[in-house]
This record gives sequence, C-alpha cells and structure tokens, in this order.
Amino acid sequence: AFGLTYRIITLDVPEGLPPEIREQEELKLRKAFDEAQQQITAALWAEFQEIITHVAERLESGADGKRKTFRDSTFGNLVEFMESMANRNVFSDARLSETVGKAKAIIDAIGGNAGEAADRLRNYDTLRAEAQKAFVQLKTQIETAIVDLPTRTFNFEE
Repeated sequence: AFGLTYRIITLDVPEGLPPEIREQEELKLRKAFDEAQQQITAALWAEFQEIITHVAERLESGADGKRKTFRDSTFGNLVEFMESMANRNVFSDARLSETVGKAKAIIDAIGGNAGEAADRLRNYDTLRAEAQKAFVQLKTQIETAIVDLPTRTFNFEE
C-alpha cells in the first residue's frame, strides 16, 4: 500500500573519464541544454504568435464586410497565456516578456476581465477597430521577433 517507485536521472558527465574526453562530453551536454532552451523559448513564441494571430483574425471583418464571431474564449486563451507567463518563461526571455506586456496593455485598455472585454469588442465598433489595429501591429512585431529564433533541429547522431 505504501510502495513507491522512482527513477533518478543524472544529467552530468560521469567521473573518472580522461580529462580531454570529459571536457568533450561536458561541451556536448552544455550544447544539448542550450538547444533545449532555444527550442522551449521558440515554442513559447510560436504559441503566443498563434494566439495573437487568432485574436487579430477574429477582430477583422470578413470578406463580405460582416464582423466575425468573437467569443469570450478567444480572449480567455490570451489572458490565460499571459497569466501563466511567469511560470512558462523559465529562461527569462526579456523580449517575450516585453511583448506579452504589450498584449496585456491592449487588454487593459479595453478594460474589464476577459468576458467583459470580449463584450465590449462585440458591442463597440470603434473599440473593436482600434483593438484589431493594435493586435495586428503586435502580430507583426512577433513575426519580426520570431525570424531571429532558431528553428527546431534534428540530430540523428548519438
């Protein structure tokens, strides 16, 4: 009833290796950590870009001139991402934090919680147009920032 199963994973180079081999292995390990950090950060940027793109698209008018449906969940997803940013941005990407702060400033300018902000955007055309313009600008900034990020790499070597 009280049995526990556990596994310990060591992310280090074993002791007792010749110095030159140990140094090579430490460099490989550091490189693997750096690549993982870059990929995690790139994934955060990509997720944020996807959310902002969706918000901007929902705020624009359709080809027929009619407004697209803007649901509370559209803003809810953005607010949830922003609120969890402190925990997600484990590598402290300052540019990402700054860009998320810009999205928060747009939401704050609309006012209210996610549901209230969504209601305001559904009911006030001028506010909707201003918010759409702000989110398109933010989307462009994110696209520019993502260009500098490394893409996912595949390494088939052992």
